[in-house]
Amino acid sequence: ENGLSIQTSLKNYLAVPLNSGADTIGCLAVGNFSSHSPFTQQHQDYLHSIADQAASAIVRSALLAKMEQRNEQLERLNLAAENLNSTLSMEKLADIVLDAAKVLVNARGVRLFIINEEDSSRQLAGEAGDIGWPYSDSQYIQTIPLEANKVQVGELQLVTKTAHTLSNDESQLLSAFSNQAATAIQNSRLYVRTDQDL
Repeated sequence: ENGLSIQTSLKNYLAVPLNSGADTIGCLAVGNFSSHSPFTQQHQDYLHSIADQAASAIVRSALLAKMEQRNEQLERLNLAAENLNSTLSMEKLADIVLDAAKVLVNARGVRLFIINEEDSSRQLAGEAGDIGWPYSDSQYIQTIPLEANKVQVGELQLVTKTAHTLSNDESQLLSAFSNQAATAIQNSRLYVRTDQDL
């Protein structure tokens, strides 16, 4: 309400776009309450100059924030990979996969299914989150196949906080993690088979 009151009381108003390349990311506006102080072309030129600098600073700040977020995600991915390589126990692997997947995409809940090698049936290996299973609202569920050497060994079900598709960064991060998780699951299976044979 205050903003609207001030705007309607203004006698002079000048606005210029905040341009970043071909994109307009905002607007910079000034005004005054005196009808005897109109804005000139020189004022407009000054404001354009300030707007260009402001747009550049906003873009740099956004890129820096994105880089910091990306670095944090990569650190989480590296930690998850280390944890996956630290065990051959399927039970421990399931816990690691569930915890890591939940953190990597900030999911409300995660389910891990393992594909049975004999009949290709899905077996629930574990679930994590605060949503209460079973969760029936399918619009919030993202299904991620876990494939090793072009063979599906499992499947992740993610329940996100909102009904949105994963961003490109989240998809790439999850793809890299799912490949590592699938390889770890396959290695665990090979270990169990070799142990049984021995």
